[in-house]
Amino acid sequence: MEPHFFIIIPTYKRAGKVQRAVDSVLSQSYEHATCIIVHDSPSDDSYTSFEEKYTNNPHIVYLTNEKNQGVNFSRNRALDHAKENSWIIFLDDDDYLAPGALSMFASLINAHKQETWFVANRATKDGQSLTKINKEGSNKNYALHFLLTKKYKGDATHCIRKNNIKNTYFPKTVPQGDEWLFFYELSTTTGFFYTNWNATLTDGYTDNGLNYRKRNTVEQLKTLWSLFKEGTSRGLYVHPTFLAYIILRLIRAFVK
Repeated sequence: MEPHFFIIIPTYKRAGKVQRAVDSVLSQSYEHATCIIVHDSPSDDSYTSFEEKYTNNPHIVYLTNEKNQGVNFSRNRALDHAKENSWIIFLDDDDYLAPGALSMFASLINAHKQETWFVANRATKDGQSLTKINKEGSNKNYALHFLLTKKYKGDATHCIRKNNIKNTYFPKTVPQGDEWLFFYELSTTTGFFYTNWNATLTDGYTDNGLNYRKRNTVEQLKTLWSLFKEGTSRGLYVHPTFLAYIILRLIRAFVK
């Protein structure tokens, strides 16, 4: 049986760009895929034509939050709609899949059946990779290599088996960003397989992006405290790398 992909796309006040993201999925030569779109700006009338065009498509699940809840809530809601034994790809509404991305992931899944987490590049539209990992292959650890040692850097494209996610969710106490807690919890049970291939494309970073460093020190400390409490409630305090990363973030909050 060929792998089935659920591409999760939260969207907020970007009706034009999310259409490009969805079209990049629907235009893939690989057909076993479903978009789960979570509309997080329900009062935005600019989505009317988008809804009329896509909501009856059998390859699309379209959900609308009752009110603005944030990107993490939206991703978690989408995860609840994805089927077991499928594969999850997270796609921002201002990014889009490169041609052949799903076929590439399907080939990796079939060739490396023991793997449950694949990582590929996120790149600018001119092909410049934003993902900095020095070698292809498996047994790469998100907590150690991305968070602590910074041996690997940059945004990446993640393709994860739904069964592997289980009860792992994006931060519930922080509505925007800080998705590292989700990937950290996954990294406590498995490593990932990296392939040097540009799977998603982006126009680049925007001035209004969800950047932790753009917050002032008080806001950063409040966010960090929320993440520490949530991580502790998930039992992550038993992993030394969790506490080490919290301490590093605490230091960075005071060192500008």
